[in-house]
Amino acid sequence: MTYKVTHIPTGQDVVIATVPSIELRPPIGPARIKAYLNTVGISCYNIDLNLDLWHRLQQDKEFFQSDEDRFWEGSDKWQLWQDKMMFDDFYEITLGNIVEEWTDIIAQANPRFFGLSVHFLRSQMTAKRLLESLKRKAPQIQTILGGSAAEHFGLELGWDILDWIVVGEGEHGVEMLVNNKVNLVPAGVYNKETYNTDWELEAPRTPKVDITSVPYPDYSNFDFESYPKDAYSLAEDTLGVASLFIEGTRSCVFDCKFCNVRGEFGVYRARTGSAIATEMIHYYEEYGVLDFVFVDNILNGVLKNLQEMTSMLVEYQNNHNVKFAWTAYFAIRSKRQMPPAMWDTLRESGLSHIKLGIESGSTKTLKEMDKKYTKEDLLYCMEQCHRVGITTRSMYFVGYPTESHEEFEDTLDTIEKLQPYDEILKPLYIGVLMRVKPNTRAKEDYVKQGYLKKDKRFPKNYPYRMYWVYDNGTVYNDIETRVTRHKRLAEKCKELGFKYFEDPMQYELPKLEKEITKFIT
Repeated sequence: MTYKVTHIPTGQDVVIATVPSIELRPPIGPARIKAYLNTVGISCYNIDLNLDLWHRLQQDKEFFQSDEDRFWEGSDKWQLWQDKMMFDDFYEITLGNIVEEWTDIIAQANPRFFGLSVHFLRSQMTAKRLLESLKRKAPQIQTILGGSAAEHFGLELGWDILDWIVVGEGEHGVEMLVNNKVNLVPAGVYNKETYNTDWELEAPRTPKVDITSVPYPDYSNFDFESYPKDAYSLAEDTLGVASLFIEGTRSCVFDCKFCNVRGEFGVYRARTGSAIATEMIHYYEEYGVLDFVFVDNILNGVLKNLQEMTSMLVEYQNNHNVKFAWTAYFAIRSKRQMPPAMWDTLRESGLSHIKLGIESGSTKTLKEMDKKYTKEDLLYCMEQCHRVGITTRSMYFVGYPTESHEEFEDTLDTIEKLQPYDEILKPLYIGVLMRVKPNTRAKEDYVKQGYLKKDKRFPKNYPYRMYWVYDNGTVYNDIETRVTRHKRLAEKCKELGFKYFEDPMQYELPKLEKEITKFIT
């Protein structure tokens, strides 16, 4: 079935759209906001411009250089959407005409507010062109930018095309806008008069949502059968419908020094295991969905809830002769916390793949990061995944401010010890840590200790503004060290026969070395 945005009902308070390029699944963010707004008497309509474009380009194979959908799945998808020259060519030839069609439809519907849900920096140029076109045709429609990437590039879009930025969770933010309650600043909803550029990506956020009481996401505006199945299918029988995002928790139960999740999302909130399983069962019985992808930062934060969820799924599957498949982000847990029997139940319930933010293979570095596990716990987790047949995708980075040469060598040793489990290792992501993020304990601690100074040459909302330096001006874990370690880690993966993704930022670091050194000294 082909999906194409051709009509939006008039009289809507809010229309929320997703723009390329994001994963080709029904978007959970707009669906969550729509469900919440409906409970408070606000009308909302969702459109998936990302899916619309995918279907259009399926009909125009000129823009696909192989059977792979390069704009969404190709290894160069980042460049296609973020390289200005490539994007401008694509916009002039194809995308521009499509954007004009979209904005004609939005302008005709004339909602009070039009919101863009953006979660990746690669959506920036598309968002800018879309909002420029809409403001030209319908300046009376107030425009909103929300989602995890809104704060990163919202100011770069410009207040001439953007009326509001929602920083934080969108449910209450959009409600405040529609009900004209944004004078309650700081409340996470900002315009050109109320946004303070001195916040440096640390703007006060919207009130937090009680996820235990909000309704299920409202997917009624999305046609499940229009989404591709092959790319993301996990279950043996997909029943011809799309896989779905699902949310069991918000924020994170942990508070690692380098991570800004707690700073952005506040206290950890978790639904009960039975509530999560009941929602999954609902989507199967209502729509035939068997595939699920959890959007949680950490699903196994409260192990009691995880046990309750998986036990309920196992019982339902056995009674109804169906098989779910689901994937999620997990934290490394010890053998005492997650014994082998628990891993058996996880696999039986349908868990097929987990993503792990491992970060380092050195117990000493992990302790400095305030991670709650050791190198031995990591190896136990991999052993259990290999035993029960759960694939993994792991993320490592080098260049933590306190990472010594010996600790880096320990990470290499850990990578080598993963070789017996290579069957379940999906491509490893190896990154080079370039900066300490705002809203983190690491930023607070290392500024006090003299490790960090600000590179004020960059705009205040620029995501790579923080660099590690000693208070005497010498670089700590300097660019050369970080790039060298990144290359050695890549060489080790190659030596062991592991597939891996390299951090493209490593190629940018040397270009900045002279400028950064000049600034520091």
